[in-house]
Amino acid sequence: MSSDGKKKQYLQSYRDVYAVEFPCIKKSQLGAMYAHCTVCRTDIKICCGGKTDMKSHLNSIKHRDTVKVLDTHGSNNIRTYFTNSFSESEKSTIRAECLFTSFLVEHNIPLNVADHASVLFKKIFPDSEIARKYSCARTKCSAIMNVLSAEKKKSVIDDLRKTPFSIGVDGSNDTDSKMHPIIVTYFDEKSGLISSGLLNLNPIKDRSTGKNIAQSIIQVFEKLDIPIKNCIAFGADNAPVMLGEKSGVAFFLKEKHREIIPIGCSCHLINLAAQKAAAVLPADIEQTVIDIFYFLEKSANRKESLKEFQRLHNTEIRKILKHVPTRWLSLNKCLGRLVGQWQPLLHYFLKEVKRSGPLECSLVLVKDSRERKIKDQISQKRKLENENDIHNKKKQSGEIHKYTVKKTCDEKDKIPNNSKPQKCQSMDVIQKQDTKFKKSEGEKNQNVSVSREEKIFYFLSSEKKRAYCHFLLYIIPDFETKNVILQSAAPHIHKLRDLLLDILKGLFLKFVKPSVVKNTPLLKVDYKNAEHQKEDFDLSVGNAAFEIVKTLKPEEQKEFYKNVRKYFTEACSYIVKKFPLTNDVLQNADVANLQKIEEQSFNKVRFFINKFPFLLPIKENETSSDAWDRLQEQFHALQAEDLNNVLKLDRADLQIHAIREIKTVEGMPKFDRISDILLSILVIPHSNAECERLFSMVKKNRTAHRSLLSDALLESLLTLKTTADSFCYEKNFSDELLEKAKISSNIV
Repeated sequence: MSSDGKKKQYLQSYRDVYAVEFPCIKKSQLGAMYAHCTVCRTDIKICCGGKTDMKSHLNSIKHRDTVKVLDTHGSNNIRTYFTNSFSESEKSTIRAECLFTSFLVEHNIPLNVADHASVLFKKIFPDSEIARKYSCARTKCSAIMNVLSAEKKKSVIDDLRKTPFSIGVDGSNDTDSKMHPIIVTYFDEKSGLISSGLLNLNPIKDRSTGKNIAQSIIQVFEKLDIPIKNCIAFGADNAPVMLGEKSGVAFFLKEKHREIIPIGCSCHLINLAAQKAAAVLPADIEQTVIDIFYFLEKSANRKESLKEFQRLHNTEIRKILKHVPTRWLSLNKCLGRLVGQWQPLLHYFLKEVKRSGPLECSLVLVKDSRERKIKDQISQKRKLENENDIHNKKKQSGEIHKYTVKKTCDEKDKIPNNSKPQKCQSMDVIQKQDTKFKKSEGEKNQNVSVSREEKIFYFLSSEKKRAYCHFLLYIIPDFETKNVILQSAAPHIHKLRDLLLDILKGLFLKFVKPSVVKNTPLLKVDYKNAEHQKEDFDLSVGNAAFEIVKTLKPEEQKEFYKNVRKYFTEACSYIVKKFPLTNDVLQNADVANLQKIEEQSFNKVRFFINKFPFLLPIKENETSSDAWDRLQEQFHALQAEDLNNVLKLDRADLQIHAIREIKTVEGMPKFDRISDILLSILVIPHSNAECERLFSMVKKNRTAHRSLLSDALLESLLTLKTTADSFCYEKNFSDELLEKAKISSNIV
């Protein structure tokens, strides 16, 4: 009720789904409160009744008379609005056009290819009736794509209105419009799988703040009439704008839906842990891999020269791979290629360094940063001592006035530029200028620019650097194997905590004494305590690195193992601090792991139902208490069930869907209640990989040659790609969908 006592009126607005249900109805230029009839060429006010207003217009005398007149004059386009069926020949033709459109979408082919397709097909298949009638250029392809996309989206929306789901959101500024696509994850009854797909591309015109992004998400739900209470989790990368406690998207979504579960991306966390640990090593291996690639990339002569050294060393001729720091699985492959080509690269860059200047001079200039810093400090100290000695000798010999104040180089640097020298310091001023000139001349000699090939050569000529490379090559798979698992489309929330703990335990076993790891809870291991760590010779660094380290000097060996300990300590510290190992959602989500169902507690099921009461399946003529009892009975029965055949399936959602199909002796579902709860848990995202994959699709379709691809058409294209459940040549289209596709193509 409004303040004046009158009932508040809610106005209806136009929705895109209306065009699918009523093909002759389109969006009006008069605004969101109107719809446009393409038959009568008139605008319909729909603010009061929405669909009812449109149906009233379609049944009106004016509309019917217009249809009769147009139909009498033989308008084929108008007839298609109202016919309930069409000939088999027309059906075959429109099916071919839909299949070809699906082919273009699946393989990221520009739609303008379709302009020549109809002519080409007629040439290739001159005897085919379908090819003769085939007529689908880019405009018609776009119309068909929109129809196929709208049908897919309608199916997804229908599922989201009645089933639990989660959303994943990420941001991109690659285009003129800031996109924050909404990826939904839900259980698809048709496929029996936990599926993901694009719900909305969600471009934002305002600043991409947590509040604006959250409001845009809520507006999408309201526009599509999706209850936000069905959204049980929000997944994103770990940026503050997404998961910030006071101003992130998760904070503002919680204001609308208090129990929504925010989940950070585990793939990002694993990658960051590896990067943070590698940063403590004295060798910048990642940057060197990048430098080598770009030094060779733009020169065919350099590549050919490298091939000569590869043949000389009887090494397989392979390209140096490009490392992209933002890609999670890039470094291991690139570093492996570098190690495999070490000797050819070393001799190749030796040749490049000799070509650019004297080798001895180059090696002095390309000392690593730490050694160069120490050398500069020693040189500066000796220089100051020599200057002081000279100054004292001059003072003793009477060359300097007895009132002249002795100034060291450091004290001179403290004198402001605008300060005036005292009268008794005239000789000191001259001496200061002379010292300053000599100092700048020395610095000029030291700061000679070092070329990229000289830096790379010094790196490759160092056995210590090679040992660090082999060590990283040995340790990276500990992170990468888990990252590969968590990037898959299959659900893994039920074993996410175990996977993250496996990384931590694997690192502990490489440098912490086994007795400490075995007899202490994993999160309470005092790994920083030197007494709990292994001896240098017993650290796990990989055999290749170990063999190289044995050839180093004792002090270099000691330095290597000291840095390796720093690596392990830094990685473990980041994991313990940043990974969600104590998160209550992850601790309870493993109840959906059927491999461990016997040792699980029903309280973990209670945890999720208490957060989301709508998950409790209450049947007709049944109280809430009765529903709880039936659910618990099914859970305990499932714990005692023989699941050997079910566990042979490779995905958790397939396993739970399989137990959902098990019947009792009476033919009733045996585990329908508990399986629904477990499937609801599996929709919680374990990473943000789906959003990353979507942005990869965007880059493949909105390219420099297709920069004018509109947001609307891009959204239709991405919707089809993210919800695809078969290859383009396997797709089947219902007669109803083919008819809608034909109607839409006739309209354009």
